[in-house]
Amino acid sequence: MYESSEFEFMMGGFAALIWIRVFISFKVTKTFGPLITIIQKMTESLLKFLFLWSLILLFFTCVGMLLFYEVDFFEEITGAFEYLIYSALGSWDIGIFQQAVSISNIIDPNDILLPEANQTIVKQEFIFLTEDEQQLGQMYTGVYLILNFVIILNLVIALLSTTYQEYSRYKKGLYFDS
Repeated sequence: MYESSEFEFMMGGFAALIWIRVFISFKVTKTFGPLITIIQKMTESLLKFLFLWSLILLFFTCVGMLLFYEVDFFEEITGAFEYLIYSALGSWDIGIFQQAVSISNIIDPNDILLPEANQTIVKQEFIFLTEDEQQLGQMYTGVYLILNFVIILNLVIALLSTTYQEYSRYKKGLYFDS
């Protein structure tokens, strides 16, 4: 019937608003009121956690770009960000620090005599990171993974459990009884 993506986004937005309205309606009941209030507060805590995690991710992205600008993933901020996100999700690869790095040298045709003097020649060379740079890249990834998996995971668990304990004591007063 309708094949426009704008229409699909609009319908998705309306569906989300309807579900929010349903949850607000359930919030005034004695059965679901405390649970929905606790979930709302936990969502707020989770958003605070995501903000803190994004700051740590941005820090490691900038450090990676400064240290490993020769590596393909770290040439642009999106590549470094993508590498760290995939690493956080378990798809980390320290082999990118052992791969050859491509360097393009543009040769000016006026410097050498060629029959096609108007063409630009691009000469590509491949170099490898030094042993120290490879070890630094492995340590960089290891520090990021330890910080991400251990400290950040504990932080989100602590935030959510603290929020739940704080509001579970008041579960009788977390709903509107008319």
